[in-house]
Amino acid sequence: MKVIITGDIHNEFSKLNQLISSKRPELVICCGDFGYWPDTHWATPMSNIKPQGAKILWCDGNHENHWELKKREKDEIVPDVIYMPRGSTYTIEDGRVIMFMGGADSIDKHQRIIGET
Repeated sequence: MKVIITGDIHNEFSKLNQLISSKRPELVICCGDFGYWPDTHWATPMSNIKPQGAKILWCDGNHENHWELKKREKDEIVPDVIYMPRGSTYTIEDGRVIMFMGGADSIDKHQRIIGET
């Protein structure tokens, strides 16, 4: 199984799409700062992600909209793009288990406005 592990996508889904298109993985694991900012005028909608046959698993980092993330109705945000809550695990086909731990405390949080930036 071809796996790509990345982090800090920061809502730049076109770059993620290019990576998937060029490398053709079966599984993409994003270790935080994926770019979950639904209903935000400046963010790229997650529906723009093109998994192209890959499954994308991501956990939250310190730069997500955590307030909206708590309101989600399901973990599969868009087809084949699955949020993995902190502490959750996923077993890949060869039996290895991946644990998702989430991001650290944000060092720039004092510069942001809650729910906006």
